[in-house]
Amino acid sequence: MVRTYIRKTNKENNDNQKASILQMLKYKIPLTVITMNTNLSYGSIKRYNKLFKRNEDFQERYLHRSVFSPIQEAKLTDYLIKGSRLFSGLCPNQVRVLAYQMAKRYSLQVPKSWEITQSAGEDWVGAFIKRNQTISLRTPEATSIARATNFNMKMVDLFFNNYLTVTRENNFLPCDIYNMDETGLTTVQRPNKVIARKGEKQVVAITTSECGTLMTLAIAVNALGNSIPLMFIYPRKKFYDHYLRDGPVGCIGVSNGSGWMLAEDFIYF
Repeated sequence: MVRTYIRKTNKENNDNQKASILQMLKYKIPLTVITMNTNLSYGSIKRYNKLFKRNEDFQERYLHRSVFSPIQEAKLTDYLIKGSRLFSGLCPNQVRVLAYQMAKRYSLQVPKSWEITQSAGEDWVGAFIKRNQTISLRTPEATSIARATNFNMKMVDLFFNNYLTVTRENNFLPCDIYNMDETGLTTVQRPNKVIARKGEKQVVAITTSECGTLMTLAIAVNALGNSIPLMFIYPRKKFYDHYLRDGPVGCIGVSNGSGWMLAEDFIYF
């Protein structure tokens, strides 16, 4: 199935039309008369008549062209969702290879192009995502192994149990509980999108420099929404007071060779 398929016929196999055809078949109206009153072919009406006599529901003619059954696609969808939750999601190319291997495992008939490339087609991946609305193509966030392994139910429960124990023993109020975080900043911001001539090979925007310098900003906010002054960490060997000129009121600053938050910088903050 191509990505931009345009229907070439005027067939309307909706529920209302099926109900009307079923009603006419019950009254034993000739098939030729039913064909004249609908926009379906005589062959389709004849097929519906056979299904009506066998007391079977009307099925679409193109269902048998699908490589996988709905149950098999549901299993594949569950597998992909489980992989993404385990921080091992598959990209579209890997899904194509997996689909081909799954089809061969179930001894299913696949298109010749699948046999040549040893993978499913790009059109199949797009149609597969459209058929299964529970999945979509997402951009994952880069996460280290240490952070991923520590973010689990056991570690989260341990953290909140310790949190409740400390707050109850010390009778901490919301004004005493602060959440501290840090973020990386660069001296050169990414320019916004601009309107330019179509087909122009090079579109530029003036900045202070092409490659900015990375620095770290630390901030803490309590449960009431109050915050304490910021701390800037500069990638310099020595800190000078004029670095904080025109900065926020009460802000402080430190410096180290990397510009990242170090243990002594955290204690100082």
